[in-house]
Amino acid sequence: MADPLKRCQEKNCSNKHYAQDRCKRHYQLAARPGRKHTSPRAYYGRGFSITKNGYRKIRIIGDNGRSRWILEHRHLMEKKLGRQLLPDESVHHKNGVKLDNRLRNLELWLKPQPRGIRVKDAVTWAHEIIERYAA
Repeated sequence: MADPLKRCQEKNCSNKHYAQDRCKRHYQLAARPGRKHTSPRAYYGRGFSITKNGYRKIRIIGDNGRSRWILEHRHLMEKKLGRQLLPDESVHHKNGVKLDNRLRNLELWLKPQPRGIRVKDAVTWAHEIIERYAA
């Protein structure tokens, strides 16, 4: 458990300690495989930023020519699938590092049906899942 009084040891950062003498953002940046550690501030102004939850948001240009912000991991999964994510789908980071958005680290998750479903409805739902994700 992190010491609540301990602070991040990175230059010009006074955030609370998370792990390995760093705050959560600096720890996640340092944990990225094959990447040198850089400050989160280095990402701002380059078409992307980091959310307060530690995810990277990117600015993309839509078909109408307007820019909008989207979470990078969701955007990458949508490009891989060739469609938008459905409301019951989410993207999971396998290694738990929210900034590691390599496709091999991302997997599509489905939010399961709630408990107490009727058998008839469960069978219908199972057929929908098979049709949706069958390769």
